[in-house]
Amino acid sequence: MRGRARFACSAVLLLLWLLPALAAAAPVGEVTHLSGAAMVRKADGSSTVLAAKTPVEEGDVVVTSYNAYVRLKFSDGAEVTLRPNTQLRIARYHFEETKPQEDSLVLALLKGGLRTITGLLGKRKEQSYELQTVTATIGIRGTGFGVLACQGDCQDLRTVDGRVPEDGVHVDVFEGRVRVSNPKGELLVAAGDFAFVAKIDVPPVRVRRGDAVPIPMPRFDAPPPRSGLDAACLVQ
Repeated sequence: MRGRARFACSAVLLLLWLLPALAAAAPVGEVTHLSGAAMVRKADGSSTVLAAKTPVEEGDVVVTSYNAYVRLKFSDGAEVTLRPNTQLRIARYHFEETKPQEDSLVLALLKGGLRTITGLLGKRKEQSYELQTVTATIGIRGTGFGVLACQGDCQDLRTVDGRVPEDGVHVDVFEGRVRVSNPKGELLVAAGDFAFVAKIDVPPVRVRRGDAVPIPMPRFDAPPPRSGLDAACLVQ
């Protein structure tokens, strides 16, 4: 009997020890649409090729190839569509419908570009949402926006005026407003406006429409709202 009791206690202790790891591995969202080749790099170093319905977890890095678009939908209803040659890390995600005080979503755009519409998490607790980029951090106020990080790899894109985009982070807001900040300053950007952050040690600035960068996105079957750059920004 004592042996069985010790075994039972050991099993309970092992389960308690594993619970945090099991919770951390719980899916936080999934791939809803995919065009082209893409993969996800897991926190343990393994990789998985993406397909529709593939789950994503906290700590994952979603990577798109040169011709791929991927749309992710999180459990709170937020949607993120990634451009080709993009890397996005889900740094932190916590959402419980009955515990808004614990909401937290931190995404890190390591490379490339995206468009996103915030879900319930961003709407009920704005401070809980953060998108980190190489030159600035973007916070939200119930919104939808696009971000493009150019690091010598935007030669195939053009501004509205036909120029190659400058290196740095380009921001396009199509709903609500965002807060763009870095150690040198902070800028509120409303729907229909555009911003640019050249470097981490240069403050964010508002830019005129001609300097804005259309961020092409596929329509899929239910595209995010159009930006202030109109339908020309979308892939037909």
